[in-house]
Amino acid sequence: MATFLCTIQYGDKGHEVLLEVWLENKKAPGTTGRDEVETALREAAASGVAPEGWTVSVINWSHPRSEHSASGAVQLSQFDSLIRSVDPAIEERPKGPRKPGEEEGEEE
Repeated sequence: MATFLCTIQYGDKGHEVLLEVWLENKKAPGTTGRDEVETALREAAASGVAPEGWTVSVINWSHPRSEHSASGAVQLSQFDSLIRSVDPAIEERPKGPRKPGEEEGEEE
């Protein structure tokens, strides 16, 4: 499974936003290109549905006056216009984020 952290920063005085989105697909690590990840991110934001074969696992955004965490492509659609207007940073990560309270090695 390949996991990607996509970050989008928008800075306008008083409206600075940092958006972090984890995307996952079932391909082997190292086989998914940056363009594929960016396309999946933009499609999920535009439609509110993760493209086939992809999962939007966690969305975090921060603003000078608030902090929020959500999951799923539907919440990502709230940021569609922002994602369309910037070039996201995309980094492949070997592991996705842990759920709150989850510890390494813990199984369900």
